[in-house]
Amino acid sequence: MVTVLGEVDDAPMTMREVHRVLRPGGVLSISEHLPDPDFRSVRKVRALLQAFSFDERDLHGGRLSYTLNASKVGSVAA
Repeated sequence: MVTVLGEVDDAPMTMREVHRVLRPGGVLSISEHLPDPDFRSVRKVRALLQAFSFDERDLHGGRLSYTLNASKVGSVAA
């Protein structure tokens, strides 16, 4: 997902659906870049990933432009 989370109306619902369709061990890659007006900070994206049973694999970039990769683990309540 490149600058997607700030564009969707319901990020938690989106993450629930991504978790549902991604294979166990599958990788979700999220990129955010300023000056996107809907920029999501690393802190906010990490919190969202943790809430939906994704484990962070690595982070590339910095505060203003980054890509965060995470793996699917476990299951999420409906």
